[in-house]
Amino acid sequence: MVKIKSLLIIAGFAAALAFSHASAAADETQEGGGDYADLEGALQEVQSGLADAFTDMFSVMGSMTSGMVEGMQEGAKQIQARLDESDGARLIESGSDLRELTDVSVFKVEEKGEDLYRITLAIKNANDFPVRLTGLNQEGNVLLLDDHGFAHHPVGEEEFSRIVTVPARAAGKGIFTFSGLDGAEPRLIRIYGEDIPVD
Repeated sequence: MVKIKSLLIIAGFAAALAFSHASAAADETQEGGGDYADLEGALQEVQSGLADAFTDMFSVMGSMTSGMVEGMQEGAKQIQARLDESDGARLIESGSDLRELTDVSVFKVEEKGEDLYRITLAIKNANDFPVRLTGLNQEGNVLLLDDHGFAHHPVGEEEFSRIVTVPARAAGKGIFTFSGLDGAEPRLIRIYGEDIPVD
């Protein structure tokens, strides 16, 4: 921010100086003491000075923006790494992981309104370490199939379980909301490609 302010001040000073020179040349031309070549040269100096000043300013701004984006990406990676490793949790990212490490069933089905269902999964972890279900908000990782075979994606970000961590020798819940069934009934939940019946 300080660099940007400094560049703006310099750019303004350069513009003022160039315009002052151009104005003096114009006055001389009008008074007959100069010619139009002097005025044209002064105007070219104005254009060149402004172009150089603003080129430098935008170059610094671009570098700062790039640095901010890289810093945010690196910070996100570090946070995710701590999340994945700090408690010794095993990550679940596929159907085979789900089968190997957990026992999943439908715990509760709630009809919240017309064609709107909220389904709670019970995720049991019998292991001596935590497990963490990740990427649940990625396309196709969680689907509801109705009794006509139509697939529905989760809706309602406030009730969307993106990551579910289940402690060792315990159970956890994954909550998902679905809409647009058009009178059909929920038949099964598909999570990481694994079909879990809705009883």
